[in-house]
Amino acid sequence: MELGRIDGDATFTAPDGFSTRLRTRPGYAASAGGARVVRMIEAADAEILRLLDGVPALHDWIRSVPASSNEAGGPQWRNDHLPAFDAVSIALMLAAERPDVYFEIGSGNSTRFARSAIRHLGLKTRIVSVDPHPREDIDDICDHVIRSPLEDAAPEALAILRDGPLVFFDGSHRTLPNSDVTVFFIELLPELPPGCVYGVHDICLPLDYAPGYAERFYSEQYLLHAYLIGGADGDAVALPVSHESYSGRFLARMPADVALHAPWGNAFWMRRKPQPQA
Repeated sequence: MELGRIDGDATFTAPDGFSTRLRTRPGYAASAGGARVVRMIEAADAEILRLLDGVPALHDWIRSVPASSNEAGGPQWRNDHLPAFDAVSIALMLAAERPDVYFEIGSGNSTRFARSAIRHLGLKTRIVSVDPHPREDIDDICDHVIRSPLEDAAPEALAILRDGPLVFFDGSHRTLPNSDVTVFFIELLPELPPGCVYGVHDICLPLDYAPGYAERFYSEQYLLHAYLIGGADGDAVALPVSHESYSGRFLARMPADVALHAPWGNAFWMRRKPQPQA
């Protein structure tokens, strides 16, 4: 079965002949939908600052992470998949929420940083990893592993998610029939309990995807963006790391004596709607 082709000008043509140019859309953030997300981020500024102001308390931990390392299960700033501010944002959420469970969909460098932060903070947080083929050998630093695609493990995942863990989703980034993204947003996210914090990786909001993402067929951000425009079921923005990378407020709170390989990030953290008042 032919799935389509991409021509030299980044035009994708589907088997039925429908074509579209794969490119970052100009004016994305200034559009009506982009402006809506900007307003949501502005409305969450007090919470964003509260979380960012937790960075200085992590300075010793940040300094303890080496630029490069061969330590089994150990984190390093010089890696190919998790920018520095995303790694720190995971530690921030662990410190702020002190969850019983850190539940991640897609594992590797995020797992290494999470385990390191858990140890530094003296938490009893368990790590649950859902990933059929993690890039890194991380089973030994997890407490429970589900080595199946999320779409095949949804019932087991749902049983854990209903208890309100800290959630970090770094999957395929593609909204397709039966993809992990579709299952997460349609089947799992609505089941997260009130107050549960969840993060989605590789989200550039309020900007469009960075150049180069389009030809990977990333589409998850557009599903999240539509969710936000529709009111997000009452969920609130907690920490938009890409936005705070551009604002300079994240970098301003990092230790100046640490040379970071990738001083930015693109995790987008949200908090589920609060419990209705009786």
